[in-house]
Amino acid sequence: MSNILGIILFGEVDQSLGKFLQQNLLKCFDIFQKVVIFDKTEEILNKAYDKIRKQYLSTPFLNLVKKRAEKEKYFKAIGVTNVDLYVPSLNFVFGVAKNRACMISIHRLHPEFWGNLPDQALFLERTLKESIHELGHTLGLSHCNNNCIMRFSNSIIDTDNKPKEFCSNCGKQLLKFKNSD
Repeated sequence: MSNILGIILFGEVDQSLGKFLQQNLLKCFDIFQKVVIFDKTEEILNKAYDKIRKQYLSTPFLNLVKKRAEKEKYFKAIGVTNVDLYVPSLNFVFGVAKNRACMISIHRLHPEFWGNLPDQALFLERTLKESIHELGHTLGLSHCNNNCIMRFSNSIIDTDNKPKEFCSNCGKQLLKFKNSD
């Protein structure tokens, strides 16, 4: 299996965001030989919608990303959606990961969600940070307490305050992963 990262867009996610991630994730991870955008946008999974919470359970999305990764023979895959995701133990999630698949929601990454003016540069930075963070999990990294992209984000302020890079400890773990491949 080649080291291809697949990007799978769900719902009303603009293709330009997929292209932005395609270009930038290849720069961030030298472990991937190629980053491809899956050619078909996936439908929003209405079965995952919780009417009481007015959010979507992340698990069905993550499972679909995992299945698509297996079918397309992607080494890793990331799903991107504009709907608000949650896991039962949290109010919301920016992203989730399991094994070779991860999923991010851009819903709360928009400055407008938090009552601020639109800021495309800030939105793209947040999206890239959350993508790198979740892909880090797929590569075996846990949450980190250092000034690191793998630091847990409990709020948008946490996302804004963490760097886009891995700390030296996490970088060493990624290097071990790459060398063991």
